[in-house]
Amino acid sequence: MSGSLGWLRFCALVFTTASLLAAISLLPPAAHLASAGCPFGMFCREEPESLDFADLQLEDMLDVIVTSVSKQPESLRELPAAVYVLPGDEIRESGATSLGDALRIVPGLDVAQIDGSRFAISARGFHQYFATRMLVLVDGRAIYSPLWTVTPWEQWDVFLDDIERIEVIRGPGGTAWGLNAVNGVINIITKSAKKTTGVLVRQANGTDGYSYSAGRWGGKVGENIWYRGVLYHKRDAGLGEPGPARDIDDGSVFTRGGFRLDGDWGARGRLTALGEYSDGKVDQVNAIALRSGASKWNFDDDVRMGHFLARFDRESERWGSAFVHAYYDRVYRRVNTLGGYGSDLGTLQIEAQHRLPLFSKNEATWGLSYAWYDLDVGRSEFASFGTRGSLNVLAARIEDQHRLGRNLELGLGTKIENNSFTGTEFEPRAQLTYAATPTQTLWASVSRAIRIPSIIDDEAEFKDAARAIDPETGLPVLFTFKGARNLGPEELIAYEAGWRGSLGSRVAADLALFFNDYDDVIDFGSVAGEREVLPTTPPAIRQELGSRNASAGYSFGGEILWRARVTSWWSAELSYSFEKFKDTVARRDPAMPDHKVNLRQRFHLPFWILATASLHWVDDIQSRCPSGTLEKIDDYFRFDLALRRWFWNDRLLVEVAGQNLIEGKHKEFFDESQTGEPVALGRRVWAGVAFSY
Repeated sequence: MSGSLGWLRFCALVFTTASLLAAISLLPPAAHLASAGCPFGMFCREEPESLDFADLQLEDMLDVIVTSVSKQPESLRELPAAVYVLPGDEIRESGATSLGDALRIVPGLDVAQIDGSRFAISARGFHQYFATRMLVLVDGRAIYSPLWTVTPWEQWDVFLDDIERIEVIRGPGGTAWGLNAVNGVINIITKSAKKTTGVLVRQANGTDGYSYSAGRWGGKVGENIWYRGVLYHKRDAGLGEPGPARDIDDGSVFTRGGFRLDGDWGARGRLTALGEYSDGKVDQVNAIALRSGASKWNFDDDVRMGHFLARFDRESERWGSAFVHAYYDRVYRRVNTLGGYGSDLGTLQIEAQHRLPLFSKNEATWGLSYAWYDLDVGRSEFASFGTRGSLNVLAARIEDQHRLGRNLELGLGTKIENNSFTGTEFEPRAQLTYAATPTQTLWASVSRAIRIPSIIDDEAEFKDAARAIDPETGLPVLFTFKGARNLGPEELIAYEAGWRGSLGSRVAADLALFFNDYDDVIDFGSVAGEREVLPTTPPAIRQELGSRNASAGYSFGGEILWRARVTSWWSAELSYSFEKFKDTVARRDPAMPDHKVNLRQRFHLPFWILATASLHWVDDIQSRCPSGTLEKIDDYFRFDLALRRWFWNDRLLVEVAGQNLIEGKHKEFFDESQTGEPVALGRRVWAGVAFSY
């Protein structure tokens, strides 16, 4: 019933919005301005140049260049994968205050806010905070932790004004990116320093203690080198409201500084160097209170991070294109849960790739990479992470693209990786692309992807690390966890097919269907022994947990996206996603919505105001807790609105944004071990100014 009501609320708001805008569109525009995309006569002018989809002709949207599928520039029209490109300008126009908020609009991506600082972001199943099958990168640098095999979104951020675009692959990307790119890849790509010359100063403040201060400066050195520097500070007191089993502490505060250099090396070479250092603190709740009125377990983790990346690209008409990419990354986090311990993780990765045209209809890609992970994880009274001090991954990649006919292309390739956990793994992929017409493309693929165990899965030991209340006896339950060294890799065989193209001059569409077959899935925290009643006062129950390759299952579904230029001043994007997951072993309830609907609209309003309205409807989910209880999160409807206005020859920007404006409070996700009870997210309103010259 709740799902039906959610659909009705969504349809009602869409109908109301469309009716109002249709009425506005009947106003008689000034003839000399209507052709410029402005129906409001003397109140309008042309917008400054923008990089987002709304400023492209619909047929040009299919030719947007994407690099994340093969690590080489390719036209979106020809890609045999479910890919979505989120331009940086659309992120800024949406009023998003975090990367998690920005990703909500991506079709097929499950984005749920756990509390004020943490998100659960995944695709096509296994939706959870520990999104172990989703690889996330910034400029090709993985921010996926080998310790927990998770992307801790609360500690990562990117200066939103520097984002060129975010490319999201829904489905396996192991052939290009390797291990753990199982259900998807998110690659955040920042702007070249050539595009960020001058000075930009930004200040924003809002409810919930939200504040954001940033400064960026850039310029040119000599004839061929551009630079930029950025410094920003962000504070967020959190969105969650307190309940009987938790306190309000779920915010974060970070200060970050970074630089980027871009230079031309001859006529066809490009050199990039960039780096950043950040220092901050994350508030969190990491255990359940034993009973109402007991002390709450609130902690603030100290985080320090830094990285340096260098890349060289070279193109040749005869020898194709190649790149060499290397980075070093260090993350230190003082975790104040489990008795307190420090984790110091260093990553060094070097990669080279070459794309070579062999014949008139054939093109080959080959590459080599090496990754070294330096692990220095402390121990505490309650936690131990074993003795493994480093991990190594050596990989080779080879692919071939062969044009079978004028409109048909076949791609075959594999990545071969040797890792410290499971030895040598193969991740092959076969794909077929058919250009039915100049604006219609059909594609299909089958691929294999691998997820290897994490340090936690392999050798961690937690003593009385989590607590819950047994629903049958009412006694407190203490969970003890012990990793398993003999774990094997998880395997996914994925079948995908899709179509993308334009439907006339005003509408473009993209359809993707998938079937995923999972085997040897690592069941983290599965029951490993009988319950033991402890002779304490009052009595308590101890339950031993462990990890094992005990699960299997399959998921299926699809996503469809429509983009439309409704009028010269109104553009819209509508997507619907369906996914269903079946656990054929444990029969657990998945914490993922079956249905999602996103609608984003962009309007040029009177008085030169640009408005972006985002509507989201997410189906209900059920979360199976470690204590055995089943928690249901009702479907919810979310509406975000952002208004922007440029002044003073487009040097001064004033913006106002509101999030979750319709339903004042709703819950999006629940992880018992993280928050103790579901967190209700309230409204947020913020305003900001930006000055550039």
